[in-house]
Amino acid sequence: GGAALPLAGGRETMSRIGAAVLALWLAAGAAEAENARFSFAVLGRVRPSDSGRDAIGPGAGFVDLLRRAAASHPEFVVVAGEAVGGSAEPDLLELQWDAFERAAARAPGAVRVVPGTRDAAGGAAAAAWERRRGARFFSWDRGPVHFIALDSAQADSPGAIAGAQLAWLRADLEKTSGVARTFVFIHRPLWEAEASSTAWTRDVHPLLAARRVDAVFAGARPGFVRYPDRDGVRYLDTGGGGAELPPGLGGFPHAVLVSVAPGGVKLTVLGERDEWPADVVTAAAAEAYERALKIGTAGRARTGEPASVAVTLRNPLAGPARATVALDREDSTWTADRGTVALPPGGTGTVTLRTRVGSRLFPAPRGRITFTAGNTVLDAREFTPEVEASNPGLIDDFEDGDTTNLTGMTGVSSSSGQWYLKVDAEGASTGELGVEEAGPGGGGHKALRMRG
Repeated sequence: GGAALPLAGGRETMSRIGAAVLALWLAAGAAEAENARFSFAVLGRVRPSDSGRDAIGPGAGFVDLLRRAAASHPEFVVVAGEAVGGSAEPDLLELQWDAFERAAARAPGAVRVVPGTRDAAGGAAAAAWERRRGARFFSWDRGPVHFIALDSAQADSPGAIAGAQLAWLRADLEKTSGVARTFVFIHRPLWEAEASSTAWTRDVHPLLAARRVDAVFAGARPGFVRYPDRDGVRYLDTGGGGAELPPGLGGFPHAVLVSVAPGGVKLTVLGERDEWPADVVTAAAAEAYERALKIGTAGRARTGEPASVAVTLRNPLAGPARATVALDREDSTWTADRGTVALPPGGTGTVTLRTRVGSRLFPAPRGRITFTAGNTVLDAREFTPEVEASNPGLIDDFEDGDTTNLTGMTGVSSSSGQWYLKVDAEGASTGELGVEEAGPGGGGHKALRMRG
């Protein structure tokens, strides 16, 4: 027989083989862990603010937010509806989709679009979606992570995930029950609207909770809001992707960055200059902010005399904030003023603006409120102070049947024989006022009444 290998050499050889196997096993584990570590970005309402013929491309902030997100190297971007402004004209829709795709080409990775109402509801829009985008609800995988896009703009069951789509969702979740994580995207937050929340709670949410879906993203509400978690499922609306944002806490341009790692999922709200945790604005905080906001009146202001307007705000956030309130003269003869108050978490503050009425009471000045945390304006809105005009000269020139246009006038009342013209707090109304005889019980006095 052949000579036997020395025992020491055999042990050395086995040791080397074992080390090599261990190294390969560790390398494979490291590669698998690295493959499970990635990020993606979510935006909603990226369309232009105007849907007319002059507004073709996405909103002004869309490309800026793509650039902002690119710094975190997301693999892909999801647009949760309202990629285009929508139109009943097929040729205009084609121009809108062309413009969107040119802008989306600047994204750091592939861009997937979830159908929104403007994108896919109605004859022309639905046909354009089918031609340009294809399926209205679909799913895809990235490694051990599953993604589902739902259609809240479908014509067969508006306001609900039902019928064929619900059956598809149930089957899709059953096929992917072994995945590590699942994310769902939809345009309208059907769990919020009264007409659809019952169906969502009854039919859809139990399926998501049973499969331990990590988060559901909507993109219809203007701005950002985090809804209460349900059975471990996170619900968010990220509708600040470029379209105009109306007043309201959370109304700031943003994208949501989702970072996936073997140890968990991190959601980061990317503003234009700041980064925020995913609970920066909750639904409860937005409601508390609106309830606490009080805009005082300027009282019975008189020409040539001082007046003041007090604005009270509450900070419902977990961190500090500040509020700035200003009166701008514009076409008014009132003097301008400006004030800022620091607001600790949960704190309330008041800014009192002191002004002087000039030679004319109307038009009243335009007020502006900005609520800021860090470098981000989380709410911006305008108002017109409510004014009670006690200068009888304002109506002395009226005769029976005469009319005039008085900007901002929305009501009239009288007290102690004097007339008081009231200006709407939002200053949104321009009406036609005329002198008429007061009705029964008016004592023969004449009244200014809104016409039209």
